[in-house]
Amino acid sequence: MLQSSIDELDPEIGRDRRSSASSEAGDVIARETRRDRELLDRLREENERLKTFASQQREHIDELSSEGARLRSELAAARIRRDIASQPLRPRTAPAHDHTLFVPK
Repeated sequence: MLQSSIDELDPEIGRDRRSSASSEAGDVIARETRRDRELLDRLREENERLKTFASQQREHIDELSSEGARLRSELAAARIRRDIASQPLRPRTAPAHDHTLFVPK
């Protein structure tokens, strides 16, 4: 109440006070806007880093997946070779060659 009485007595003092308050409010808004812009820039940079990292991880996962498929294929082939090697040999059906009959010249 006292403040408004002073402003009424000297309108210029009231204008200066309002102008000063307005200027301070403008400074606060400018600082907040600058801080918000800086934060937004940092968030955009971090977003780009995360996108790059995600892309690298996808590539790595794809490589591991391909390697897993290759190893499973090799394992299946090795099992088939092992199974074939462990089977008993078939009896011969053709007569064996008699090397004693062969006379070199």
